[in-house]
Amino acid sequence: IVRRTSKQWYQRRVRVRERYRPAKDSNDTPPDRLKAVFVFCGDESYHIRIAALGAMAYLTSDAEVCKGVVNIGSFLEVVKELICVEDPGLRHRLFVMLQNLIASDKAVAEKIINTEIFECLLALMQTSNQAPALMNALQNCMKAAKHWGLIQKNPGDMVYAVDNSS
Repeated sequence: IVRRTSKQWYQRRVRVRERYRPAKDSNDTPPDRLKAVFVFCGDESYHIRIAALGAMAYLTSDAEVCKGVVNIGSFLEVVKELICVEDPGLRHRLFVMLQNLIASDKAVAEKIINTEIFECLLALMQTSNQAPALMNALQNCMKAAKHWGLIQKNPGDMVYAVDNSS
């Protein structure tokens, strides 16, 4: 019974994620369902925000979903607003979502690196009062950007520089 239940649970998770992927012929236009979940990330209610960010952190583990997320019209505004929130639970979910987005695809990572979001992430890397889980997620964002060749580490310090040669 346990084996069958775990298999059904896993299959449902996979099917749920597929519902949020952009259609193959949609030019990475996000489906309305994905837009709705993302818009809830900017809601005024703490409980709705934290649930929506948790869902986005889960959904962005799929590279196809990531391509749709960065094409949501309010993406930059919502993320910039959330970065300013001091709540560690919200920030951790946000950083995991950003980590997944940057690691998913070079084009997706470029869209994030070339915005104020990346500058905010760099500034947060310099603060020493971040929780270990938050610092780990931030470092994973930097590693993913470095993996795509979008940034390079400056010799002698912890600051990353955007590689504009490409």
